[in-house]
Amino acid sequence: MAYKRLNDRQRKAALDGFLDSASQIDGLAVSLVFPKSIPHVWAPPGILAIWQGSVGLKGKWTHSAFERLMRTATLISLLIGTFGKDGQNVYWISDEDAIFATPERSADAARLMSQLANLHVRHQPGELGIGTVTIDPGDRAEEDLCAVSDLIGGALAEICTDMNSGETGETNRSQRWLSANLSWKAQEVGGWIAKRHAGLRIATFMFENDGQNQLGVRRLDLEPSALWHP
Repeated sequence: MAYKRLNDRQRKAALDGFLDSASQIDGLAVSLVFPKSIPHVWAPPGILAIWQGSVGLKGKWTHSAFERLMRTATLISLLIGTFGKDGQNVYWISDEDAIFATPERSADAARLMSQLANLHVRHQPGELGIGTVTIDPGDRAEEDLCAVSDLIGGALAEICTDMNSGETGETNRSQRWLSANLSWKAQEVGGWIAKRHAGLRIATFMFENDGQNQLGVRRLDLEPSALWHP
């Protein structure tokens, strides 16, 4: 299951059942939405060289890829520090994106994650593991968990683009529904995101630029009672 491939007949037919199963997960799905008007948050110009010197990063990083690594690793370390407990094992499983494009980048991600965990985690966690879906032993558990994130991320990207005012880069604060301009898959997954699930909690936070280089963040709650239905 992948958002970009949902037009495939078999994936489209399986989507409702897949989302119903995902609703039963006892967990938290957190999404951060960044407009393109915010080029960097955690990796401003010059920070890559500092990390290379202090941690010994070996991979060849573009600015955008390193910014993505810093965003992701910082969020994960904050979540571990907030919700984790002593002795709890934590595993970061990712798809094979730019962060894990090479063995050197994968090793850098592990080093950086360790450093950030030392900053944000005050309890004594158990094992911290990092890997990609290639470690899946065949039961597709890792693939399916990453697919849930992929579906949520793909739908939110389309929904937030539709909400964007286009002038200041700030998302329309009053629009909380799904419009008829969206693709069927954004409507389908977006409607699922807006529901209150018995197991899975879904939280979306939007970073915004006010046009004066001031960074803001707010939570986006789609309104299930106002969803547009085809």
